[in-house]
Amino acid sequence: MPTMFERIQTNYPDSSQFLNKSKMFFMDVFVLLLLSAFLYSLLILARQWSAPLDAKVEIDLSLWALPQYAFLSFLRGMTAFAISLAFTMVYGYIAAYRPKADRVLIPVLDILQSIPVIGFLPSALLALVSLFPSKTVGLELASILMIFTGQVWGMTFSFYQSLKTIPRDYLEMSSMYRFNFWQRFIRLELPSSAMALTWNSMMGMAGGWFFLMICESFTLGRNDFRLPGLGAYMTVAVAQNNFPAIIGGLSVMMALVVLINFGVWSPLLVWAQKFKMEEGGSPVLPSTFFSNVLQKSRLWNFILVKIAQPIDEYLSSVDKVQDATQPSQPSWFKSYGKYFWKYGGYGLLVYVAGASVWFSIKLAQMLSHLSSALWLDILQSTLWTFLRVSAATILASLWTIPLGIWIGSNVKRTERFQPLVQILASFPAPMLYPLMIMLMQKMGMHLNLASILMMMMGTQWYLLFNLIAGASIVPSEFREVGKAYGFSRMQRWKLIWIPAIFPSLVTGLVTSAGGSWNASIVTEYVSLGSESYSVQGLGSMITTSAANGNFDLLAAGVIVMALTVVFINRTLWGPLYKLAETKFTRTL
Repeated sequence: MPTMFERIQTNYPDSSQFLNKSKMFFMDVFVLLLLSAFLYSLLILARQWSAPLDAKVEIDLSLWALPQYAFLSFLRGMTAFAISLAFTMVYGYIAAYRPKADRVLIPVLDILQSIPVIGFLPSALLALVSLFPSKTVGLELASILMIFTGQVWGMTFSFYQSLKTIPRDYLEMSSMYRFNFWQRFIRLELPSSAMALTWNSMMGMAGGWFFLMICESFTLGRNDFRLPGLGAYMTVAVAQNNFPAIIGGLSVMMALVVLINFGVWSPLLVWAQKFKMEEGGSPVLPSTFFSNVLQKSRLWNFILVKIAQPIDEYLSSVDKVQDATQPSQPSWFKSYGKYFWKYGGYGLLVYVAGASVWFSIKLAQMLSHLSSALWLDILQSTLWTFLRVSAATILASLWTIPLGIWIGSNVKRTERFQPLVQILASFPAPMLYPLMIMLMQKMGMHLNLASILMMMMGTQWYLLFNLIAGASIVPSEFREVGKAYGFSRMQRWKLIWIPAIFPSLVTGLVTSAGGSWNASIVTEYVSLGSESYSVQGLGSMITTSAANGNFDLLAAGVIVMALTVVFINRTLWGPLYKLAETKFTRTL
């Protein structure tokens, strides 16, 4: 009976398995084309960044321009995702294993994920454009930063939660095998988080697409900053009521989402399936065309054997660790880490404290110009947005919990429905909002209800993805216990499914609620041609303040939203996270 540690060893193909194969020419050509496309993408990105900065970019609404715009948006999204993944690994690892850092980093993460994209926009855009006044690299970096803020928070929370809930038995086993930092990370920590991190990465990419129209069409007062891409294309098409262009943009966006799912997410899910923490025999793993090509390609296997395997063997031969209660650390960190934390940490603390005082003074000066009537309006708007977020989260939970468990509890159902769920989740809902507003007006639906439904369209997937990921890694022996004891359906839900998926459920609720607050900036204020439709709420207040260049009111709205979300996280989600770590952690 294979244990998890036998399944998660890094297996590299034996060169004898592929060096004598003579019928893999097509597979090798396919991999070579992929590598060439990657290098070409880097060249296009470098050329785009080094282009001169124009006062205003004219967006071509012809259908022939769509492939180029889609490719540029794809490059920005993947660049932001690479940065998000690196941030997730570093930030989540430090927060999970350093108690002192945990008490600071997680509240900071709460604050950052509660700030809407528009909250980051003015300072980041103006700073980067002034830093690169003659090149588009400043605008490109600002756009990537905005997409990053839509992707990273759910990924980081998921990775942090996965590390915190690794069963004690596995930690002790890693010490028994004397794993070093690299071995422990690549053979225990990364596999333990593989499924949840993959699903949250998909949701993170979808979150980045959600704000694509904002990220590629910056508006600050009278200044209009545009970048060629699908988001800017759809913004101009909606503003001009160009329905052929709108339909063309939606179609190309759908095609892009399908291609990313086919080439990236489906193979990653196949890879993540083998890391299920269970003692029974591993089920037959699903496969995809792309993963099959990689397995059969001599070129890809040559790269694994000649490059990846030697690197893994070298890193695995570095000093071993024994203490299961502390995270393993690379040798260089052991030698210099204490000095970094002692002196670098104090220096960073002094710098942050000084910067915080300076920004607080400047912020207080800005907010002092607001009247008491405006502050009352902000509080009323916050209450309205809170009610919509609560309604959207509750309504989303009613259907995502049973559906997520139903899909994730069966490998074949996961393989069958994952592409559909991923496509629906990745499609940027704001591109559909103008059409929804037109339809809801004809149906006589109040805009308050429409705002809740639009909020659900963009955030319900956070919850569904985490639930599918959580249900898919529930050990099969848990289900066998229910059958052996003759549990009723209600007992199985109460005693098996809800406790087993509880950590994923909490992560999904946190990211879904946080996403709803962020989504309020596009669901409470929708433009349709020359007309705009809005309801009272904090999101609509932030959007109109940014459009009108009212930075005092914009700062106040962003601060109140951040404080509200942090307060909810600390009083509601924080205790639930603690409960997930202590009571609902899976053990052998």
